[in-house]
Formats: sequence, structure tokens, C-alpha cells
Amino acid sequence: GREVFPYLLENSYDLFGFVKNYYWLDCGNSQTYLWANWDLLRKYSWPITPNGEEYDGVFVMGIIDSGQNAKIEKPTCFGKNVELLNRAKIKPLTSIGNRVKVGEDTIIEKSVIWDDVNIGAGCRIDESIVCNNCDIGDNVVLHNAIVAPNSRISSDTQIRDKTLDLGTDI
Repeated sequence: GREVFPYLLENSYDLFGFVKNYYWLDCGNSQTYLWANWDLLRKYSWPITPNGEEYDGVFVMGIIDSGQNAKIEKPTCFGKNVELLNRAKIKPLTSIGNRVKVGEDTIIEKSVIWDDVNIGAGCRIDESIVCNNCDIGDNVVLHNAIVAPNSRISSDTQIRDKTLDLGTDI
């Protein structure tokens, strides 16, 4: 953090830097974490790209089981064992982890969904992070939210501009 370099200098440690033409972003908060994911998807960090095979801007690590009229827009990436139910929409700049189920009529945009997540029907998730092992009910709205691991969100809940604690059950 901001204390490291001043501490090193105050305590007479040698401190070196270099200037190179490489991609670098400090991912020390949720906003820059999302930006880093978006930059990877847009290939701003080339040659570093998301894992998996790329198919015209969609990175895939395994088979996506999709229902009728499910829609995937690029750039996006998917882990293994992803299930998109009928009319689910994965919009640009979204990263979906392994073993994720996205319910009918759910729209996810500019978000990062980690592993082992179940998302109900009719949800709207944008600019949010959903961590491992979470269950999201039906008709949930997440905007600029962080859902900590092992959390459960009941149907018809709206969470905006908020970070939930580990294991939250609401």
C-alpha cells in the first residue's frame, strides 16, 4: 500500500524502479479489480489474456450449457461447467467462473462471477463482484456490489453500492 515505499526509504532500504512499456494496474480495490478484468477481456494487456480458447472475443474453458435464446456478447470469458438458462444474457466485459448457473431472463454486465455460484431467474447484475460459493435468489438487483464468499441473497433483494461481509445471509 501507500506505506511500503515511504517505510523503505525512511529505514534506508534500497529502492529501485524501472520504466518499461508493459501493462500494469494496481488492483488494490474493487474498482481497479473490475478494470483489470475488463482490460484483459479487451486485450489491453496483450499478450496476457483470459484462460481458455478464444472464439471471436469470447474466451471459453469448457462447454457452456445454454438454454433457448441465451445470449453471449463479446468480450466475455467463461470457466468450466457453466449453465445459462433460457434467455439469460451475458453482456460485454463479464467474467464467469467455474460451475456457475445463471437463471432464466437474468442479465449480467461488466461483472466478475467467481466459482460455484447459483444465480436465480430475472436478476440484473452490473459492475459487481460475486465471490465463491454464493446463492443469489430470483429477481435480485446487484449494482456496484461486492458479494463476499459463502453469501446467500434472498429473492427480490436490491443491493447497490455496498460490500457484503463473508457469509452474509439476507
